[in-house]
Amino acid sequence: MNEMPVEYQQAFNRLKRAYIQRLENTVRIIDNILDLEQYSLPSREDLQRAQALVHGLCGSGTTFGFPEITEVGREADHFLDSFIKGMLPGERINSVMDREFDSMMIRVRDVCRSTCLQGRIDFPDLANINIEEMPGSAGHPHILIVEDDIHVASAMANDLMSQGMTAQITTNAEDALHYLARVRPNLALVDLELKGMDGIELLHQIKQNSEYIDIPVLIMSARTREQEELRCMRGGAMGFIRKPLDLASITTMIQDVLRVEAEKTVSVSPRV
Repeated sequence: MNEMPVEYQQAFNRLKRAYIQRLENTVRIIDNILDLEQYSLPSREDLQRAQALVHGLCGSGTTFGFPEITEVGREADHFLDSFIKGMLPGERINSVMDREFDSMMIRVRDVCRSTCLQGRIDFPDLANINIEEMPGSAGHPHILIVEDDIHVASAMANDLMSQGMTAQITTNAEDALHYLARVRPNLALVDLELKGMDGIELLHQIKQNSEYIDIPVLIMSARTREQEELRCMRGGAMGFIRKPLDLASITTMIQDVLRVEAEKTVSVSPRV
């Protein structure tokens, strides 16, 4: 058998690596879904969002040598479809259905988590990202890092987690928007020089969407032009961080922004 050309192998490895990172997103998203059930039973629309998540697993796993992902994705897709077809818009599932839903989503999560751990054998640097952390946990601010240099992003994530926060990494704006549609971070750190959709366009997308508009955004950039910084601030950014990054300063800035946001929440809370 002829060996795979080096260029093809390198491209395949990049795609596989990105795929494993998306599975780590899936683990976090499912944890968030399960956590939210503490407050209310899932609605038909919640199940539809969960189905869109698992549907994306149906055909992708086998491509990268993870057939168990494809199998569990298809199983969950059919399971959720049967629930959704019997529900009306706005209707919520009952407690029996909820137990079945939890069992299925936990199964999907555990298969994804196992695959991520397996994938880290091929990509040891992914071990810097803690997939056990759950976004949105009480007392642990959740930070979205949008940075295409995985080494820089991992260093930031590790530093934030050492300060008691949780962190999610995406390497492009499109994945960031996909993540925001499912999980709400307390703050987003966005690199200005992203490939494809750049950081300023991502900032505009966040600030023009009523669901995301109040998520604080800090822009990071190696560019030092004051005009660019002013453009970001006018676009709704809470701050501008110049590269090379000073991790201690970033943490302090994040904590300051989160403190301001917390004070805003207190000030608008209704008096009893």
